[in-house]
Amino acid sequence: MNKLFAIIGLILSSISSTAQNIGGVVNVYTKVQAINYCSNTVTVADGSAFNVGDKVLVIQMQGGNISSNDDPLYGTMQFFNGAGNYEIQKIKSKTANTITFEFNIERFYDANGAVQMISIPHYSTATITTPLTCKKWDGATGGVLILDADTLLMNDSITVSDMGFRGGLLYNETSCFNSGVGGALTYRCATGGNCGATKGEGATNLPFALGRGANANGGGGGNDHNTGGGGGGNYGKGGKGGQRLNVSNNSCPGPAPGEGGIPFSYSGATNRLFMGGGGGAGDQNNNEGTAGKDGAGIIILNVKQLIANGKRICANGSSVPIKAQSDGAGAGGAGGSVLINATSINGALNIEAKGGKGGNLDNGGSMTFCFGPGGGGAGGALLVNNPTLLGSINFIATGGLSGAQVFGINPPVCPLGSVNGAEAGQDGGTVTGFSIYTASTPFAPLQLTALTPDKNVCVGEQVLLEVDATSSYPLQFSWDNGVTGKQNNITALNTKNYTVTITDSNNCKITAMIIITVNVVQPIITAVPDSAIIEGQTVQLTTYTPGYTYQWSPAATLSSASIYNPLAKPERTTTYCVTITDAVNCSGSVCKTIDMITPEIRIPTAFTPNADGNNDVFRAIEAPKTSVVEIKIYNRWGELIFQSDNNSGWDGKCKGVNQPTESYVCKVGFTSVLAPDKVVYKMQSFSLLR
Repeated sequence: MNKLFAIIGLILSSISSTAQNIGGVVNVYTKVQAINYCSNTVTVADGSAFNVGDKVLVIQMQGGNISSNDDPLYGTMQFFNGAGNYEIQKIKSKTANTITFEFNIERFYDANGAVQMISIPHYSTATITTPLTCKKWDGATGGVLILDADTLLMNDSITVSDMGFRGGLLYNETSCFNSGVGGALTYRCATGGNCGATKGEGATNLPFALGRGANANGGGGGNDHNTGGGGGGNYGKGGKGGQRLNVSNNSCPGPAPGEGGIPFSYSGATNRLFMGGGGGAGDQNNNEGTAGKDGAGIIILNVKQLIANGKRICANGSSVPIKAQSDGAGAGGAGGSVLINATSINGALNIEAKGGKGGNLDNGGSMTFCFGPGGGGAGGALLVNNPTLLGSINFIATGGLSGAQVFGINPPVCPLGSVNGAEAGQDGGTVTGFSIYTASTPFAPLQLTALTPDKNVCVGEQVLLEVDATSSYPLQFSWDNGVTGKQNNITALNTKNYTVTITDSNNCKITAMIIITVNVVQPIITAVPDSAIIEGQTVQLTTYTPGYTYQWSPAATLSSASIYNPLAKPERTTTYCVTITDAVNCSGSVCKTIDMITPEIRIPTAFTPNADGNNDVFRAIEAPKTSVVEIKIYNRWGELIFQSDNNSGWDGKCKGVNQPTESYVCKVGFTSVLAPDKVVYKMQSFSLLR
């Protein structure tokens, strides 16, 4: 046995001789002013003490939503939001006060909820030679001690007692609520209403500063008149404050003391950490009450071997040290939270997370008054990763006692030791399976990795649009035509820009655009001089200007079947078609008929020039595209009796003399407008009838 002790002594001596001695405050704190999940960065108030490669703790201290209706549910937590969330991060880069993390910011944080970033010192072997503590919580930073060590040797204590959420400050009222009738029963009120004292601080952004309702785990302030404040809460519920009981002398009543701060349910699944709630202040109008006291902070130890040496880790809520006199007493703060992730603990480790005691009072030495003592703060939480560690830990997390009447004369109306309904805080507790939340997924920014290029397509073509992106977080793809997913199959009917929005689970977004240009080939054909010709005539067919590919048919009567303006010389009425193809292989077709017209006229076989207005003039009947250019009329002896160079017609007279009823012969010369220089003649006999 002596040899064994000698060996242990040598080991401890060796550890002590090589260990880094630590004590006091070893962390650096800065307020997180903004959080950008898309760039995986935080902007801090002062980044000068932080370096690339450092491990840091990001933790949100407040920000939960409480029920703020003026009823008994006031102060209960409706939504935690980011309150209590935390994670270990590693700094990848730093630009001034903008810090980029190597791993995803994995949990939700709201910079309006008092988020801070804290340095995490790492030690191979650390020896605590003077008490190790943290910066006191000031409403923006502090309240947390965290370190990482292979071996932690405790030659002195660790304490964050009184470093947590702050107790309610004293607020002196000028008169009694409602002129002293009934007393204030409200759970919340603003300054100037004479309704109640200041609430203790808790894990919410306080919507109302005064009144008996709890401020999440912060205790409520005592209501008018002269009631005690409610104790801070954490693992357990804070104790309610005491009433003012003796009102027989027509003084202001005090039926509604401060409510205790709410308890939090700790679990490895939700993995949130909270400081102890501050106690509510006692109601005062004579400046003789006492304020609420502060809760304890948070301790996070990530060690492989913890050599306890029987030393203490303290996370106790603060007790009210002085007694109130002729006003209400303040409440105690709640115990804090101690999180230990260790492989082993050597020796006995004493951990305390006790609630603070509520304030006493002596009624100002009065034999007639009986005011309200303060409620006790609740016990805190011990959180460990490995249940076997509990065998080495002596954990005490008793709730703080309430205050009491301590006026030694022991008046009948307010016996010595009276608490007037004031309550002790509930005890704290232990949770196992509680690991330190450490971010571990390397950050990959949301960025585009694939996108269908802009395209020129043909009208009506089916086009598959595709996009892809990478990110550390799950992605959603949404197209502006209502399609979701990476692919979007469209029918291209007109030129259009298609936009896709890519959103990750942090609501980070990028957009991309694909331009689909639709080529519409709608050819036309013009025929010059006309789309009707006579035999032997040519016509110029023309479609789009050069730059396309052309295919005409039938090709046999065309000067070329592959140019935009071939000459056509059809032998009969012919329908010519052209297919035009553009540079992206879009095509369109159109046809035009060229009519073959034979010039023709008809000659009447008789006419009756009797001035009855019907068939009084002899003329040729012209066909379309035909024009009469000459008419000659002969009698039966072959004598020319009428001639004209147009189709104005013969009225049956010769030199003003009516010609007799008999047969005549006409010779008509006519042309086509398509070939005006070619005159065709036709002769035919006809009868003149009277």
